[in-house]
Amino acid sequence: MRDDLFYWLALHREFIWKFTPRELYYIKRSFNTIQDFWKATDAQLRHFAEEINMKKSKIEYFIKRRNLINFDIISKTLNEIRDKGIKILTCFDDDYPDLLKSPKCLAKLSSNIFIYNPRMLFITGSRINFTKCVSIVGTRRCSEEGFELAYHISNELAKKGITVVSGMAIGIDTAAHKGAIDSNGTTIAVLPWLDPIYPKENTDLANDIKKHGCLLSEFYRKDFVKIRTKWFLERDKIISAISKKILIVETGRKGGSIRVARIANMLKREIYVCEPQIDDEDKWLGFNRLRKYYNAKVFKSINDIITNL
Repeated sequence: MRDDLFYWLALHREFIWKFTPRELYYIKRSFNTIQDFWKATDAQLRHFAEEINMKKSKIEYFIKRRNLINFDIISKTLNEIRDKGIKILTCFDDDYPDLLKSPKCLAKLSSNIFIYNPRMLFITGSRINFTKCVSIVGTRRCSEEGFELAYHISNELAKKGITVVSGMAIGIDTAAHKGAIDSNGTTIAVLPWLDPIYPKENTDLANDIKKHGCLLSEFYRKDFVKIRTKWFLERDKIISAISKKILIVETGRKGGSIRVARIANMLKREIYVCEPQIDDEDKWLGFNRLRKYYNAKVFKSINDIITNL
């Protein structure tokens, strides 16, 4: 039997970037469910598109394609997701993270790159808690001192009931997750896709995270979505948006941590950065870039993070 989640998944696979969060809001208001939207007559859809000033080409593409897609793939994938115990949240669900709901367009990175709220989230794990989140990120090529610092900060934050969010990359991200796990705290790993685990080297860590929190992604599998996607950009936007405060432990002047800071700054999140733990030119360049361009404050103590969280 096809339910509304079936049609959400079909929309996700075939039309993911066609409808903006604003347009999905109007779809929800006018049709109540994605299933009703999908089954509406051509005339109803054209009238709706005209009412909300949707581009004619967009709704015509949907009308043309909606019954030509392979529904067997959608059905098989949805059954697979449910069999694995993966939870799907849509942007209209009550337990969808509040900090990801608004604004409808999270950030505009350039004239043609818009970062939108995730339409859907795929989640697996034992603890799903989006309150009091702090994102801790940093370079894959971290120093031993930087790794130990990230671990210590995460461990202390988790002991105080704060959920540690990171990207499960090798390096600082790994230290952040391990610090939370070893204090029996809660941690969330935001991934570019949920299956298979990336990076493969952190498969054991992923299993530990599921026992102490959850794995989360906007995408179930990389090969499921038909339209080419900036996978790591989409991951970084969630890391930036899901927490009120972001801590960058070590980074070079380029890389994912700088991108996290850029988006977080646009969203008016508080950004903190640790002074480099070693005499490394690139890490000092990264530190100074975060201070100069992204309003990052120098991290001094755990109180910087927990105050007004």
